[in-house]
Amino acid sequence: MRIRNRFISGIVSAAMVIGLIWFVRPVSRAAVVPYFVAVNDTVLPFNENTMPLHSNGHYFIPHNVLVSAGVHYLVNIPDETVQLYRGDRTVNFYTIQNHTTDQDERILNWPSARRVGSRFYVPLAQVAAFFGLTYEIIEIGHDIIPYDHVSIIRIQPDPMLNGPSFVGLHRSALRTTYLRHLASQQATLPPTGTDEDTPPDFRDTTIYLSFFDLSAGGLKDILDLLDSPAATGFNATFFASAADIVENPGLIRRIFGSGHSLGIRLIEGTFEEYLEASALLFEAASVRSVLISAYSDNENAIDTAQEHVLLLWDSPQSFGENDTAPRVINAISRDSNTRQNLKFNASENTALLLPGVFTFLRTNNYTVQRITETVLPPMRQGG
Repeated sequence: MRIRNRFISGIVSAAMVIGLIWFVRPVSRAAVVPYFVAVNDTVLPFNENTMPLHSNGHYFIPHNVLVSAGVHYLVNIPDETVQLYRGDRTVNFYTIQNHTTDQDERILNWPSARRVGSRFYVPLAQVAAFFGLTYEIIEIGHDIIPYDHVSIIRIQPDPMLNGPSFVGLHRSALRTTYLRHLASQQATLPPTGTDEDTPPDFRDTTIYLSFFDLSAGGLKDILDLLDSPAATGFNATFFASAADIVENPGLIRRIFGSGHSLGIRLIEGTFEEYLEASALLFEAASVRSVLISAYSDNENAIDTAQEHVLLLWDSPQSFGENDTAPRVINAISRDSNTRQNLKFNASENTALLLPGVFTFLRTNNYTVQRITETVLPPMRQGG
Protein backbone atom coordinates (compact mmCIF):
# COMPACT_ATOMS: atom_id res chain seq x y z
CA MET A 1 0.00 0.00 0.00
CA ARG A 2 1.17 3.58 -0.51
CA ILE A 3 0.46 6.81 1.30
CA ARG A 4 0.03 9.79 -0.95
CA ASN A 5 -0.06 13.42 0.08
CA ARG A 6 -1.96 14.38 -3.04
CA PHE A 7 -5.25 13.28 -4.48
CA ILE A 8 -5.27 10.45 -6.96
CA SER A 9 -7.62 10.60 -9.90
CA GLY A 10 -10.95 8.84 -9.98
CA ILE A 11 -13.61 8.20 -7.32
CA VAL A 12 -16.97 6.48 -7.02
CA SER A 13 -19.02 7.33 -10.13
CA ALA A 14 -22.19 9.30 -9.57
CA ALA A 15 -25.41 9.16 -11.51
CA MET A 16 -28.55 11.18 -11.10
CA VAL A 17 -31.69 9.02 -11.00
CA ILE A 18 -34.19 10.67 -8.64
CA GLY A 19 -31.32 12.05 -6.57
CA LEU A 20 -27.75 10.86 -6.36
CA ILE A 21 -27.21 7.07 -6.64
CA TRP A 22 -23.73 5.65 -6.15
CA PHE A 23 -22.41 2.58 -7.92
CA VAL A 24 -19.31 0.73 -6.76
CA ARG A 25 -18.36 -2.46 -8.57
CA PRO A 26 -15.31 -4.63 -9.11
CA VAL A 27 -13.59 -2.98 -12.05
CA SER A 28 -10.12 -2.07 -13.10
CA ARG A 29 -8.04 0.68 -11.49
CA ALA A 30 -8.31 2.84 -14.59
CA ALA A 31 -12.07 3.11 -14.32
CA VAL A 32 -12.90 3.63 -10.64
CA VAL A 33 -11.03 4.13 -7.37
CA PRO A 34 -13.54 3.80 -4.51
CA TYR A 35 -12.88 5.73 -1.30
CA PHE A 36 -13.51 5.27 2.38
CA VAL A 37 -13.37 8.34 4.61
CA ALA A 38 -11.70 8.32 8.02
CA VAL A 39 -11.71 11.18 10.54
CA ASN A 40 -9.56 11.15 13.67
CA ASP A 41 -8.75 7.50 12.96
CA THR A 42 -12.41 6.49 12.84
CA VAL A 43 -13.50 4.88 9.57
CA LEU A 44 -16.89 6.29 8.60
CA PRO A 45 -19.70 4.19 7.09
CA PHE A 46 -19.16 3.33 3.43
CA ASN A 47 -22.39 4.65 1.90
CA GLU A 48 -23.95 7.59 0.07
CA ASN A 49 -24.05 9.67 3.26
CA THR A 50 -20.27 9.79 3.59
CA MET A 51 -18.84 9.09 0.14
CA PRO A 52 -16.92 11.94 -1.45
CA LEU A 53 -17.92 13.55 -4.72
CA HIS A 54 -15.41 14.28 -7.49
CA SER A 55 -16.07 17.17 -9.86
CA ASN A 56 -13.87 19.35 -12.09
CA GLY A 57 -10.70 18.07 -10.50
CA HIS A 58 -11.83 18.76 -6.93
CA TYR A 59 -12.93 16.43 -4.16
CA PHE A 60 -15.98 17.32 -2.09
CA ILE A 61 -17.12 15.78 1.20
CA PRO A 62 -20.57 15.87 2.86
CA HIS A 63 -20.97 18.85 5.19
CA ASN A 64 -21.34 16.74 8.37
CA VAL A 65 -18.28 14.52 7.92
CA LEU A 66 -15.98 16.72 10.01
CA VAL A 67 -18.07 16.89 13.20
CA SER A 68 -15.71 14.55 15.07
CA ALA A 69 -12.81 16.83 14.03
CA GLY A 70 -14.54 19.72 15.78
CA VAL A 71 -16.02 21.37 12.68
CA HIS A 72 -19.75 21.87 13.24
CA TYR A 73 -22.43 23.05 10.85
CA LEU A 74 -25.70 24.91 10.38
CA VAL A 75 -27.85 24.03 7.37
CA ASN A 76 -30.67 26.00 5.73
CA ILE A 77 -32.27 23.85 3.03
CA PRO A 78 -34.79 26.47 1.72
CA ASP A 79 -32.02 29.06 1.25
CA GLU A 80 -29.55 26.38 0.10
CA THR A 81 -26.84 27.54 2.48
CA VAL A 82 -24.54 25.72 4.86
CA GLN A 83 -22.23 27.20 7.47
CA LEU A 84 -19.21 25.40 8.91
CA TYR A 85 -17.61 26.71 12.09
CA ARG A 86 -14.85 25.88 14.52
CA GLY A 87 -13.81 28.27 17.27
CA ASP A 88 -13.72 31.78 15.78
CA ARG A 89 -13.41 30.50 12.21
CA THR A 90 -16.56 30.37 10.06
CA VAL A 91 -17.15 29.67 6.38
CA ASN A 92 -20.49 30.21 4.63
CA PHE A 93 -21.46 28.45 1.42
CA TYR A 94 -24.24 29.97 -0.71
CA THR A 95 -25.06 27.43 -3.39
CA ILE A 96 -27.68 29.55 -5.20
CA GLN A 97 -25.44 32.63 -5.40
CA ASN A 98 -22.51 30.32 -6.14
CA HIS A 99 -20.07 31.95 -3.72
CA THR A 100 -18.39 31.42 -0.36
CA THR A 101 -17.48 33.84 2.46
CA ASP A 102 -15.56 33.69 5.73
CA GLN A 103 -16.56 35.06 9.16
CA ASP A 104 -15.68 38.60 8.03
CA GLU A 105 -17.87 38.27 4.92
CA ARG A 106 -14.86 38.22 2.65
CA ILE A 107 -15.35 36.34 -0.60
CA LEU A 108 -13.27 33.16 -0.81
CA ASN A 109 -12.13 32.00 -4.22
CA TRP A 110 -13.10 28.38 -3.62
CA PRO A 111 -14.88 25.76 -5.71
CA SER A 112 -18.60 26.24 -5.06
CA ALA A 113 -20.40 23.87 -2.73
CA ARG A 114 -23.31 21.93 -4.15
CA ARG A 115 -26.41 20.37 -2.63
CA VAL A 116 -27.76 16.87 -3.29
CA GLY A 117 -30.97 16.24 -1.37
CA SER A 118 -30.36 17.26 2.24
CA ARG A 119 -26.57 16.97 1.94
CA PHE A 120 -24.19 19.75 1.01
CA TYR A 121 -20.82 18.84 -0.51
CA VAL A 122 -17.93 21.16 0.38
CA PRO A 123 -14.40 21.24 -1.10
CA LEU A 124 -12.12 19.11 1.05
CA ALA A 125 -8.76 20.74 0.36
CA GLN A 126 -9.98 24.28 1.02
CA VAL A 127 -12.05 23.41 4.11
CA ALA A 128 -9.21 21.39 5.62
CA ALA A 129 -6.71 24.23 5.12
CA PHE A 130 -9.18 26.83 6.46
CA PHE A 131 -9.71 24.96 9.73
CA GLY A 132 -6.11 23.84 10.12
CA LEU A 133 -6.77 20.17 9.38
CA THR A 134 -4.52 17.76 7.53
CA TYR A 135 -5.37 14.78 5.35
CA GLU A 136 -3.72 12.06 3.35
CA ILE A 137 -4.65 9.36 0.86
CA ILE A 138 -3.94 5.73 1.76
CA GLU A 139 -4.25 3.01 -0.85
CA ILE A 140 -5.56 -0.29 0.55
CA GLY A 141 -3.73 -3.37 -0.69
CA HIS A 142 -5.26 -6.33 -2.52
CA ASP A 143 -4.43 -8.53 0.46
CA ILE A 144 -7.29 -6.76 2.28
CA ILE A 145 -9.76 -5.89 -0.50
CA PRO A 146 -8.96 -7.96 -3.60
CA TYR A 147 -11.80 -6.74 -5.78
CA ASP A 148 -10.81 -3.14 -6.44
CA HIS A 149 -8.07 -0.65 -5.83
CA VAL A 150 -9.67 1.04 -2.83
CA SER A 151 -8.33 4.02 -0.92
CA ILE A 152 -9.03 5.96 2.26
CA ILE A 153 -9.20 9.72 2.56
CA ARG A 154 -7.83 10.02 6.10
CA ILE A 155 -8.57 13.41 7.66
CA GLN A 156 -6.70 14.69 10.73
CA PRO A 157 -4.64 11.52 11.15
CA ASP A 158 -2.91 10.65 14.40
CA PRO A 159 0.83 11.03 13.67
CA MET A 160 1.54 8.17 16.09
CA LEU A 161 -0.47 5.79 13.89
CA ASN A 162 0.98 5.73 10.37
CA GLY A 163 -0.87 4.63 7.27
CA PRO A 164 0.04 0.91 7.28
CA SER A 165 -0.68 0.66 11.02
CA PHE A 166 -4.02 2.40 10.56
CA VAL A 167 -5.09 0.07 7.76
CA GLY A 168 -3.89 -2.94 9.75
CA LEU A 169 -5.94 -1.87 12.77
CA HIS A 170 -9.10 -1.67 10.67
CA ARG A 171 -8.28 -4.53 8.30
CA SER A 172 -11.29 -6.73 9.12
CA ALA A 173 -13.73 -3.82 9.32
CA LEU A 174 -12.63 -2.39 5.97
CA ARG A 175 -12.99 -5.70 4.17
CA THR A 176 -16.32 -6.58 5.76
CA THR A 177 -17.81 -3.14 5.18
CA TYR A 178 -16.74 -3.14 1.54
CA LEU A 179 -18.15 -6.61 0.90
CA ARG A 180 -21.44 -5.66 2.51
CA HIS A 181 -21.63 -2.53 0.37
CA LEU A 182 -21.02 -4.51 -2.80
CA ALA A 183 -23.75 -6.94 -1.78
CA SER A 184 -26.16 -4.05 -1.18
CA GLN A 185 -25.43 -2.83 -4.71
CA GLN A 186 -26.17 -6.35 -6.03
CA ALA A 187 -22.65 -6.60 -7.38
CA THR A 188 -21.23 -9.92 -8.53
CA LEU A 189 -18.19 -10.79 -6.43
CA PRO A 190 -15.36 -12.89 -7.83
CA PRO A 191 -15.37 -16.30 -6.12
CA THR A 192 -12.48 -16.84 -3.71
CA GLY A 193 -13.39 -20.24 -2.29
CA THR A 194 -13.24 -19.03 1.31
CA ASP A 195 -15.86 -18.33 3.96
CA GLU A 196 -14.28 -14.92 4.60
CA ASP A 197 -16.49 -13.40 1.89
CA THR A 198 -19.58 -13.84 4.09
CA PRO A 199 -19.57 -10.87 6.45
CA PRO A 200 -20.68 -11.59 10.03
CA ASP A 201 -24.11 -10.23 10.84
CA PHE A 202 -25.34 -9.56 14.37
CA ARG A 203 -28.41 -7.48 13.54
CA ASP A 204 -30.41 -9.67 15.95
CA THR A 205 -28.12 -8.71 18.84
CA THR A 206 -28.98 -5.51 20.66
CA ILE A 207 -26.32 -3.56 22.53
CA TYR A 208 -27.71 -1.29 25.27
CA LEU A 209 -25.19 1.54 25.48
CA SER A 210 -24.91 3.62 28.65
CA PHE A 211 -22.58 6.10 30.33
CA PHE A 212 -22.07 7.22 33.92
CA ASP A 213 -19.61 9.50 35.78
CA LEU A 214 -20.46 12.31 33.38
CA SER A 215 -17.93 14.68 34.98
CA ALA A 216 -14.94 12.45 34.13
CA GLY A 217 -13.74 14.74 31.31
CA GLY A 218 -14.82 13.00 28.12
CA LEU A 219 -18.53 13.79 27.87
CA LYS A 220 -18.31 16.47 25.17
CA ASP A 221 -16.06 14.33 22.95
CA ILE A 222 -18.39 11.34 23.43
CA LEU A 223 -21.40 13.44 22.40
CA ASP A 224 -19.49 14.77 19.38
CA LEU A 225 -18.78 11.18 18.33
CA LEU A 226 -22.41 10.13 18.80
CA ASP A 227 -23.48 13.12 16.66
CA SER A 228 -21.07 12.18 13.86
CA PRO A 229 -21.66 9.85 10.89
CA ALA A 230 -19.53 7.23 12.65
CA ALA A 231 -22.41 6.63 15.07
CA THR A 232 -25.40 7.06 12.76
CA GLY A 233 -28.35 5.21 14.29
CA PHE A 234 -26.64 4.73 17.66
CA ASN A 235 -28.45 5.99 20.76
CA ALA A 236 -27.29 5.83 24.36
CA THR A 237 -28.41 6.39 27.94
CA PHE A 238 -26.59 8.77 30.27
CA PHE A 239 -26.95 8.37 34.03
CA ALA A 240 -26.38 11.74 35.72
CA SER A 241 -25.73 12.30 39.41
CA ALA A 242 -26.69 15.56 41.09
CA ALA A 243 -23.05 16.69 40.84
CA ASP A 244 -22.93 15.82 37.12
CA ILE A 245 -26.00 17.96 36.42
CA VAL A 246 -24.69 20.94 38.40
CA GLU A 247 -21.33 20.77 36.60
CA ASN A 248 -22.61 20.13 33.05
CA PRO A 249 -26.14 21.59 32.61
CA GLY A 250 -25.50 22.53 28.97
CA LEU A 251 -24.27 19.05 28.07
CA ILE A 252 -27.20 17.50 29.94
CA ARG A 253 -29.57 19.50 27.72
CA ARG A 254 -27.57 18.43 24.67
CA ILE A 255 -27.89 14.74 25.65
CA PHE A 256 -31.67 14.96 25.66
CA GLY A 257 -31.80 17.17 22.56
CA SER A 258 -29.69 14.66 20.61
CA GLY A 259 -32.23 11.88 21.16
CA HIS A 260 -30.51 10.03 23.98
CA SER A 261 -32.18 9.10 27.26
CA LEU A 262 -31.35 10.33 30.76
CA GLY A 263 -31.47 8.53 34.08
CA ILE A 264 -30.37 9.28 37.64
CA ARG A 265 -27.07 7.95 38.99
CA LEU A 266 -27.29 7.32 42.73
CA ILE A 267 -24.18 7.32 44.88
CA GLU A 268 -25.68 6.95 48.35
CA GLY A 269 -28.81 5.29 47.02
CA THR A 270 -31.33 7.20 49.13
CA PHE A 271 -34.69 8.51 47.95
CA GLU A 272 -33.66 12.00 49.09
CA GLU A 273 -30.66 11.81 46.74
CA TYR A 274 -32.97 10.75 43.91
CA LEU A 275 -35.34 13.67 44.58
CA GLU A 276 -32.46 16.17 44.59
CA ALA A 277 -31.00 14.89 41.30
CA SER A 278 -34.46 14.61 39.74
CA ALA A 279 -35.25 18.25 40.55
CA LEU A 280 -31.91 19.38 39.09
CA LEU A 281 -32.52 17.29 35.96
CA PHE A 282 -35.92 18.88 35.42
CA GLU A 283 -34.46 22.35 35.95
CA ALA A 284 -31.63 21.72 33.47
CA ALA A 285 -33.50 19.89 30.70
CA SER A 286 -37.22 19.76 31.61
CA VAL A 287 -36.91 15.97 31.88
CA ARG A 288 -38.16 13.60 34.57
CA SER A 289 -36.94 10.03 34.85
CA VAL A 290 -37.78 7.01 36.98
CA LEU A 291 -34.77 5.16 35.57
CA ILE A 292 -31.94 4.93 38.11
CA SER A 293 -28.55 3.28 38.31
CA ALA A 294 -26.20 2.43 41.17
CA TYR A 295 -23.48 -0.03 42.03
CA SER A 296 -24.66 -3.62 42.28
CA ASP A 297 -24.09 -3.88 46.03
CA ASN A 298 -25.90 -0.64 46.93
CA GLU A 299 -28.64 -1.93 49.20
CA ASN A 300 -30.05 1.57 49.72
CA ALA A 301 -30.67 1.89 45.98
CA ILE A 302 -32.37 -1.51 45.88
CA ASP A 303 -34.66 -0.53 48.75
CA THR A 304 -35.37 2.89 47.20
CA ALA A 305 -36.34 1.30 43.88
CA GLN A 306 -38.64 -1.23 45.55
CA GLU A 307 -40.33 1.27 47.84
CA HIS A 308 -40.87 4.03 45.28
CA VAL A 309 -41.38 1.89 42.14
CA LEU A 310 -38.29 3.09 40.31
CA LEU A 311 -36.50 1.13 37.61
CA LEU A 312 -33.07 0.13 38.89
CA TRP A 313 -30.50 -0.84 36.27
CA ASP A 314 -26.90 -1.90 36.62
CA SER A 315 -24.44 -3.79 34.47
CA PRO A 316 -22.02 -6.11 36.28
CA GLN A 317 -19.22 -5.01 33.94
CA SER A 318 -18.19 -1.48 33.06
CA PHE A 319 -15.31 -0.06 31.05
CA GLY A 320 -13.24 3.01 31.78
CA GLU A 321 -9.84 4.47 32.50
CA ASN A 322 -7.60 1.46 31.86
CA ASP A 323 -9.50 -0.25 29.05
CA THR A 324 -8.77 -0.48 25.33
CA ALA A 325 -10.96 -0.93 22.27
CA PRO A 326 -9.73 -4.54 21.70
CA ARG A 327 -10.64 -5.47 25.28
CA VAL A 328 -14.16 -4.09 24.86
CA ILE A 329 -14.56 -5.78 21.48
CA ASN A 330 -13.40 -9.10 22.93
CA ALA A 331 -15.96 -8.81 25.73
CA ILE A 332 -18.73 -8.19 23.20
CA SER A 333 -17.60 -11.07 21.00
CA ARG A 334 -17.49 -13.53 23.90
CA ASP A 335 -21.04 -12.71 25.00
CA SER A 336 -23.49 -14.97 23.16
CA ASN A 337 -26.61 -13.23 24.49
CA THR A 338 -28.79 -11.37 22.01
CA ARG A 339 -29.22 -8.55 24.56
CA GLN A 340 -25.99 -7.13 25.92
CA ASN A 341 -25.19 -4.23 28.25
CA LEU A 342 -22.26 -1.98 27.41
CA LYS A 343 -21.49 0.53 30.17
CA PHE A 344 -18.70 3.12 30.17
CA ASN A 345 -17.59 5.94 32.38
CA ALA A 346 -17.55 9.20 30.43
CA SER A 347 -13.78 9.65 30.65
CA GLU A 348 -11.26 10.91 28.11
CA ASN A 349 -10.02 7.33 27.72
CA THR A 350 -13.53 6.19 26.82
CA ALA A 351 -13.77 8.94 24.20
CA LEU A 352 -10.53 7.63 22.68
CA LEU A 353 -11.48 3.94 22.57
CA LEU A 354 -15.09 4.37 21.39
CA PRO A 355 -14.30 5.02 17.68
CA GLY A 356 -12.78 1.55 17.35
CA VAL A 357 -15.67 -0.04 19.24
CA PHE A 358 -18.25 1.79 17.11
CA THR A 359 -16.51 0.68 13.91
CA PHE A 360 -16.75 -2.93 15.11
CA LEU A 361 -20.44 -2.61 16.06
CA ARG A 362 -21.44 -0.90 12.83
CA THR A 363 -19.43 -3.24 10.62
CA ASN A 364 -21.04 -6.30 12.18
CA ASN A 365 -24.57 -4.85 12.07
CA TYR A 366 -25.19 -4.78 15.82
CA THR A 367 -28.26 -2.84 16.92
CA VAL A 368 -27.20 -0.11 19.37
CA GLN A 369 -30.06 1.17 21.49
CA ARG A 370 -30.65 3.41 24.46
CA ILE A 371 -32.27 2.27 27.69
CA THR A 372 -35.66 3.84 28.34
CA GLU A 373 -38.45 3.36 30.82
CA THR A 374 -40.27 1.13 28.33
CA VAL A 375 -37.32 -0.46 26.49
CA LEU A 376 -35.01 -2.08 29.00
CA PRO A 377 -32.13 -4.55 28.86
CA PRO A 378 -31.97 -7.39 31.42
CA MET A 379 -32.01 -5.56 34.76
CA ARG A 380 -33.43 -5.49 38.23
CA GLN A 381 -36.71 -3.62 38.57
CA GLY A 382 -38.09 -2.11 41.71
CA GLY A 383 -41.56 -3.13 42.79
